[in-house]
Amino acid sequence: MIARGAALARDRRGLTLVEVLVATAIFAIVAVAIGSFYVSTQRAFDYGSAQAFAQRQGTLLQEELQRRLQRAVDFSVTACGSGTATASVRYALPDGTQWCLHQDQKLGDDFPQLYVCSLNGAIPLVSGGVGCDSGSARSLTAQSQNISETAQRLGTELRVANTTFLTVSTVNGTPIAGRALDVRFDLYDGAMYRVSGAYTGMRFGFTTTLRN
Repeated sequence: MIARGAALARDRRGLTLVEVLVATAIFAIVAVAIGSFYVSTQRAFDYGSAQAFAQRQGTLLQEELQRRLQRAVDFSVTACGSGTATASVRYALPDGTQWCLHQDQKLGDDFPQLYVCSLNGAIPLVSGGVGCDSGSARSLTAQSQNISETAQRLGTELRVANTTFLTVSTVNGTPIAGRALDVRFDLYDGAMYRVSGAYTGMRFGFTTTLRN
C-alpha cells in the first residue's frame, strides 16, 4: 500500500522542468527536420518546373525564329539593329522589306534579349551597319515568356546568351545547295544560375536555307 501511494503521489506531481525541456528539444529537432525537408523538396520542384518552363519557351522561340527566316530571300551576317548588339543577322523578305534579328540588352532590360526590328529607314549606326527603324524593335524573348507562377516565385526572367548567326555550306558534313544560315542561342531563366554560376542555359538551334 505504501509503494502504491508513493507511485500515485509521483503521478500527481506532473512533469518536471527537465522532462519539459527534453520534450521541447525533441519537438524542435523534429520540426526543423520536417521544415528543411519541405523547403528542399519545394526548391527541387521549383527548379524542375522552371527548367521545363524554359525548355518550352525556348522551343517556341526557336520556332518563331525559324518561321521568320524560312521566308527570307536573302540574308547577311552583319552588324544591324543596335550599336550594342552582340550578334545580329540582316535578312530580306519577298516583299522587299529588310529586317534584323539581334541579341541586345537595351535600355530598361535587366538581361540580354533577342530582338527583331525593321531596317527600311536605312538609319546608319556609328559602329557600322544599319539601325532599327524608330519604335520597331520588339523583344521575342519577352513575347514568348509570359512568366509563370513558378518563375514569379523564384524571381526569375528569361534571358539569352551566346547567340550566333553563321553562314554554312554543309549540314552534318553533307554539302547543301545554296546558302544556309545556322542559328544558335542559350536560354535560361536564372533559377539554375543561382545554383551554379557557370550555368548558361539550354542550347537551342537550327539551320535554314534561303527560299528560291
